[in-house]
Amino acid sequence: MWRIRGGQSEAAREVGSVVRSDVSVSIDQIADLLGEVSAFVEQQGADVLFLPFGHVDDGNLHVNFAVPSSVVETLRPRLLDHLFGAVERRGGSISAEHGVGGRSDKRYSKSSRPFR
Repeated sequence: MWRIRGGQSEAAREVGSVVRSDVSVSIDQIADLLGEVSAFVEQQGADVLFLPFGHVDDGNLHVNFAVPSSVVETLRPRLLDHLFGAVERRGGSISAEHGVGGRSDKRYSKSSRPFR
């Protein structure tokens, strides 16, 4: 199982660049969040792979996207803005298990909710 989990990141890098996130929502909101984000990804028209994984039993999710390197700078902000908005609308946090580090994105400062 751990080999498969680790291989997910390696496989995603084969597509191009990986846009990573670490979010949390209540367990009863996970399916709805993933459905909304999946539909948004499909609308982007690029070869974006939607790669959510994590420890669903506590609401923490690594919602990642494998994006062709040629469009990552355009799609990264669009994907993360949508994801973070969807998380906030569900009362979740855009800084879950790993918190916010020094290299974190400017979008963290736009959050209307406190970090956990």
